[in-house]
Amino acid sequence: MLLKVGTLAKQTGLTVRALHHYDRIGLLKPSGRSAAGYRLYNRDDVARLHAIQVLRQSGLSLAAIAALLAGEGPPRHRMVTQQIEALDREIARATELRGRLVLLQAVLAAGGEPEIEHWLGALREMRAYREYFSEAELDSIFREWIATQAQWQPMLAEVREAMAQHWPADAIGTQALAARWMQLAMRWMQGDMERAVRWGEMIKRAARQGFGGIDAAMVRYMEAAVELRMAAWLRHLSPDELARLDKRLEPQWQALAQRARTLIAASADPCAAASRTLLRDWDALVDRMADHDTGLRDKLLKAYRDEPLLQIGHMVDAQVRQFVEAVRTHAGEAAPRRY
Repeated sequence: MLLKVGTLAKQTGLTVRALHHYDRIGLLKPSGRSAAGYRLYNRDDVARLHAIQVLRQSGLSLAAIAALLAGEGPPRHRMVTQQIEALDREIARATELRGRLVLLQAVLAAGGEPEIEHWLGALREMRAYREYFSEAELDSIFREWIATQAQWQPMLAEVREAMAQHWPADAIGTQALAARWMQLAMRWMQGDMERAVRWGEMIKRAARQGFGGIDAAMVRYMEAAVELRMAAWLRHLSPDELARLDKRLEPQWQALAQRARTLIAASADPCAAASRTLLRDWDALVDRMADHDTGLRDKLLKAYRDEPLLQIGHMVDAQVRQFVEAVRTHAGEAAPRRY
């Protein structure tokens, strides 16, 4: 089948003028002419035009393309491969650019209405962040920051006050803050403890302020309290077991604890259906936290029983624990699963 120049132009997205130009310079000469003198292109001409477009999109000049096609040149299947590779490079560049823009947007948003110095500071922050985290990690970190920012701000004000009052790391107030710090950090970092540690190291080593005013001094202060809690955990769990715990369940624990307090306030019978439902949901959440591993679950519960430090700041207080144990006892379980 032979195509007229207008039809070929329409199907390839080129202009008739461009095809005429290719003909004049000898880059793409039609294989035939109609009785009326119209240019006619056959299958080989179309294949050559595709090769020209591939090479053109790769950045070669028309002269360079003509020289390449005049010689042996790469086979046509290689032309298609080159086009795919060129597209892949464009996608990679576009993805990187988008990641930088998202990062810049997040940094600027954290600082309010930006002045010129804030723009410059944001660019410096971008370089620092990208030294420690991949584009995908940064995208997740900044999305979750938006989701948790409202919870961070009041807590950070309390941390600054504790620092001003010189509360020691093992004080009850400091440990309560450390518990909240860890819970919120795990929600922010999607339960990835290694990522949270990396973020803290970045802030400390760069001696810079991160999102929401979390600076190096604050990280060091909270680390001292968090290390005491980590030591308590590691007396019962290995680092790998600790990493396996689902640390993003604070909202679910808060909801369950509130349900328990509501039942307590109503003087609910431990044998009542609502109490038994609470116990069932309670045990299901413990199993979820322990990755449905019986051995890990038992170690988790023992750590909470034996380490008073871990009970400080937890949304599950002594009154709630006692009520859940009473429900379990009335349910006839011989071995309470306390949490």
